[in-house]
Amino acid sequence: MNKIIGRILILCTLMTLTVAAPLKAARRERQPLLQAELVADLHRGTLSSFPNQYTAFGNDVFFSATANDESGAHALWRTDGTAAGTILIDYPGPEGYLSFPLVKSADSYYYVINDGSQTQLRRSDGTPNSAVSLTNLTLNFSNPSQHQLTPFNGNLLFVNQDSTHGIELWVSNGTLAGTHLLQDINPGIASSSPLEIFVFNGIAYFSAETAANGRELWRSDGTAAGTWLVKDIGGAVFGSPYGFLVPESAEWFLFHAFTAEHGNELWISDGTANGTQLLKDIAPGQQNGVLFADLVELGDTIYFNATDPSAGEELWKTDGTTDGTVRITEIVAGNGQNHFRAIERYGDRLYLDISTPQQNEVWVSDGTAAGTLRLMSYQSSPSALYNAVYADGTLIFSVERFEQSGHHLWRSDGTPSGTYIVASTAGNVRIGSLFALANSVLFTKVQYIAPQPDSVELWRTDGTTGGTQRIIDVGHFIETDVLFEGAALNNGVLFTGSTTDSGREPWFTDGTQAGTRLVRDINPIGRSSQPITPISLNGHLLFNAYDGVQSHLYRTDGTPATTYPVTGALSNLQVKQLKDAETVVYFEAESRFDDARLWRSDGTEAGTWEVANLSADNVESLQDMVLLDDILYFSAAGSLGGGLWRSDGTGAGTWPVKRGQLNNFSTVHWVTPIGDQLYFAGAFQPSDSGEELWRSDGTTSGTQLVADIHPGANGSNPSFLTALNDSQLLFTADDSGKGRELWSSAGSADTTYLVKDIAGGTLSSFPAFLTNWNGIVYFSADDGTTGRELWRSDGTGIGTYRVHDIHPTAASQPEWATIFAGKLFFSADDGVHGRELWVTDGTAAGTQLFQDINLQGSSAPQNLTVIDDTLWFSAETPIHGRELWKTDGTPAGTVLVADINPSGSSNPAWFTAHGIHLYFTAYDPTHGTELHRILRDVSLPYQVNLPLVLH
Repeated sequence: MNKIIGRILILCTLMTLTVAAPLKAARRERQPLLQAELVADLHRGTLSSFPNQYTAFGNDVFFSATANDESGAHALWRTDGTAAGTILIDYPGPEGYLSFPLVKSADSYYYVINDGSQTQLRRSDGTPNSAVSLTNLTLNFSNPSQHQLTPFNGNLLFVNQDSTHGIELWVSNGTLAGTHLLQDINPGIASSSPLEIFVFNGIAYFSAETAANGRELWRSDGTAAGTWLVKDIGGAVFGSPYGFLVPESAEWFLFHAFTAEHGNELWISDGTANGTQLLKDIAPGQQNGVLFADLVELGDTIYFNATDPSAGEELWKTDGTTDGTVRITEIVAGNGQNHFRAIERYGDRLYLDISTPQQNEVWVSDGTAAGTLRLMSYQSSPSALYNAVYADGTLIFSVERFEQSGHHLWRSDGTPSGTYIVASTAGNVRIGSLFALANSVLFTKVQYIAPQPDSVELWRTDGTTGGTQRIIDVGHFIETDVLFEGAALNNGVLFTGSTTDSGREPWFTDGTQAGTRLVRDINPIGRSSQPITPISLNGHLLFNAYDGVQSHLYRTDGTPATTYPVTGALSNLQVKQLKDAETVVYFEAESRFDDARLWRSDGTEAGTWEVANLSADNVESLQDMVLLDDILYFSAAGSLGGGLWRSDGTGAGTWPVKRGQLNNFSTVHWVTPIGDQLYFAGAFQPSDSGEELWRSDGTTSGTQLVADIHPGANGSNPSFLTALNDSQLLFTADDSGKGRELWSSAGSADTTYLVKDIAGGTLSSFPAFLTNWNGIVYFSADDGTTGRELWRSDGTGIGTYRVHDIHPTAASQPEWATIFAGKLFFSADDGVHGRELWVTDGTAAGTQLFQDINLQGSSAPQNLTVIDDTLWFSAETPIHGRELWKTDGTPAGTVLVADINPSGSSNPAWFTAHGIHLYFTAYDPTHGTELHRILRDVSLPYQVNLPLVLH
């Protein structure tokens, strides 16, 4: 809101005084752009994005769809129904997946992801790159709703499990520090397993279980002190409240509960112990009166199905009093065998689906005996109200034809005479999902060729036979049925459609043929080879890419004819990380059998060979490749003994420097050369030190534990190892007493110390993204008061302080710190301009917004890379999406370079200089994500193409 108000004030001032600034912004966007040239489209084919789980908030709809990579992993997207307004919000990674429901509390969206190793609660403000992880979730992720994400007074309540407290109620204010256990309701490892959280009069109510009381009714005001048992309804065994209903205008709520004296009956509560009472014993004694009853509100009355001994299961109502809780009528006289399948409210009536001994019937009721009437009967098994919508006073529903395959489409105005069939299908044609749109209903007709749907037609009806017409033939269907999983958007609706051209993608319709369109081909026809890690070597450019069958190391001189794999036709090869060693490049090549192999290449086929196959040494992958004195060091991971390895580029010269004993899991991380030593975080089992700080001179005898910062098996887990000078490093560690904070070491236990307890006490400031600039290490940290901001340290406590509070009311979350033009550039969010490009000289006064690239939101600069006298990066604007930008260190010299994907974002990354060109990966709808290049020196001749044409 502050940002919107600020924009309005600025625009009003500019309209009064001058239009120079808008023109300046326009010039920055409209200058001639460089021609970006596709190097080689290595991977082609047709893919689908499989959109699903639409959730609407106002005129925006969030949904899950794949994220344009080979993994098929789903990411979080947002759309306003247009291609330009369909943007990627959060990507859990190639091994991850996303789960709904997604809920909104205040201005934040909360949801659950799994990144391939951990399930996390995440928060986003709905813009790209704004997502932050709040906590790990350890409950069974097969049912995401069990986390019960519940907006509450601007915060979020949810259910989580940890190893100390079991399954309990948690709370989050949207920050990592503010996400914690609310109360250990069932003390110790036992779980209270809260269920059915709902909010009533500003208080959260739910059921929870304790050893003393069993499952009973609880309440919370969002604090531990304000969380307590409302009433022990049934003693240690009974109670079990469920099926809560809060009427819109009442000062009470209803629920089912079970007691030994009354069985399962209807209870009422005002939220207090005295105000929580049995409403009525409908089936006197221990019989169940309202077992599995549906509670439906209509006007000031609650309707439900209940069973008493004299009449059987019938329709009841209550006004919240015992005397006002009565049976409306007997649909089947006497103690019949009828059963209520569903009670649904549409308009000012209740529609009932009732199973009688003879048939299934649809009834209508206005809450009176005289107004409770039978509308129609049918024989099929699925409930007629299961696939039903209400529009303009008319109920539209489909019923499977009993006498033969196909469906009937019915309509009802709530009267027997106004209830009749408006359309029918036969054979293998079925009616799919229905969706209300204005004063009509949309539905699909699906032609099945067993066992798969084959073609889908989109139809609409106004409830009459003549007004039932086809809108569009979506096309040959590839996967599953068209699903109206979404919500109304402006004057239309989103749905999922699939064609042979676009695959399964999000579509939009306003109910007309002209207004039915593909929203965005998120996973387009041009399949991607996903090139990564380009390295300039010996006059060639090397990069890793996937050709549709396997991964190769490619070389290129910048043309399709000179782009080919130097690793040859090796079967099932997966080329991984590349490490530049001046005249050669080292890389890992892993086969489908997970046997890790160290390779080297000089950029030619003859000069590319396997150095060593480490699978015989129980190594499964190589990580953290670094060079020290022309020797390659790397960490080896494996289930039977990882460790620190070295190689001189020969098989004989490749051996382990330090590793744990076989059959014991050992780890090495953050391998960092400082001076003539290597520092790393390591754990070598058998040992009782956990993962701690180690150093090595490249020999086994010279590889030693530096300091046992956190004594015991857990370890301090050092991270972000960064050289402060030639003999000292800074890093983060957790000693269990001060939390994760900033530490320093010069290579011995005596010189290893806590630099500063930034967050204080046992809280952690979690320093991250350490960057050395002129002997000062800059990093982001959260002191627990001002949020995550930019800090600096010279390795002393007094010399460690916050540079500037960029976002005074929250956290600016500094990222992508990059040294350029004598200053430190980074991205941050000040709460006014969104996430933009910032710069600092190391002082508070010298920490400033460098350029507000996206005047309508966040440009979220990423991949900041310095090449010669230019800083290259990607940034996002409403007009161009995420594209290639650069700066010479001045605001005037900060410009958009190329709009590679005019219909969206190209997401450029992996910037590498080679010859006179800048090489990078980028996406366009025709070719997918492939290797591109442009001229780096704008003084050289180049083509100007508007709109940009790729070739």
